[in-house]
Amino acid sequence: MLDPFKWRSYIYDIVRFITNEKYLKWFLDFDPDCFFKLMKIIFLEDDPYEYIASQHSFIEMYKDSIKGLEECMTHSEIIDILHKVISNNINKEKEYFIEIDGNANNF
Repeated sequence: MLDPFKWRSYIYDIVRFITNEKYLKWFLDFDPDCFFKLMKIIFLEDDPYEYIASQHSFIEMYKDSIKGLEECMTHSEIIDILHKVISNNINKEKEYFIEIDGNANNF
């Protein structure tokens, strides 16, 4: 089992990784079930939720002594980026089907 400090740092790394906009789109296309299982953990499990919610003060306390320690997105920022990426995916799918439907009418 990881000590709480390392666990907290890994949570921040994981959130930064899965909320990278380029990777997020790929992950949602590839395995949305797995992605939302991760989201469930960071929103509903006590430690990950608290680590993200209190990250600013934690990072301020350790930023000079721990190289590379950076904030990840907040819960509301995660929701915002999810909304943006999912909306873009839906719009692209709509455009694709409109294009297919339009081309079908030309035959």
